[in-house]
Amino acid sequence: MITDISKERQTKILENALDWLSEHFDFEELYEILTDKLTMTDDEIDFYGFELSDFKAKKGISLIHLHEENDDCYLYLSKPYNMFKAAIVYQYNLKNNINHLTLDSFASEFDNARIIDKMAYTFMCRHISPNGEIASVYEFDFEKGTLSVCNRESCKFSGFYFCDIGEAIDEATFNDALSIEDKHSIFIQQLIGKEIDESIESDDEESPSMSM
Repeated sequence: MITDISKERQTKILENALDWLSEHFDFEELYEILTDKLTMTDDEIDFYGFELSDFKAKKGISLIHLHEENDDCYLYLSKPYNMFKAAIVYQYNLKNNINHLTLDSFASEFDNARIIDKMAYTFMCRHISPNGEIASVYEFDFEKGTLSVCNRESCKFSGFYFCDIGEAIDEATFNDALSIEDKHSIFIQQLIGKEIDESIESDDEESPSMSM
């Protein structure tokens, strides 16, 4: 039975464990594990060589608008949501429930989400900027069958049909052995060239205009 482990060996074990984490989780999930679960500071994260500086600079909130005919629901997410995660929620949690569940009930499907009113949502959307707190805005239009996203890097909405979103998710998640990062990459690649033409994007009321 081992009664003592050298500091060098302890360090090596820790480094191996952190390497494993970095290979199996994307930047957002990894950063949350290191800070929330392992209570590591940003300086400690940098010390162990994690290249998370770009991700840390992109921390922020996300907004979501769910629309179905005359029903609307607006959500505030305290952490940023990427397109891959939003699409996963649609494909596996929302797609088959839209006809028999209320939009408000969908709030629980998104991590760290709370319902807000339209005025608050619209106000925040109109103040999105490259260096602002809002990282992304997602608009699920179940009436038109589209998902539109606006990231603070572009401050402009891009839309995709749900059918293309679903096919991209199925292709990306087909191989369970792939890392989250690889699945995310495949998902993005599958959507190249499938963006909806601007002429059929949501109008100003449904998609608040972005101002720099």
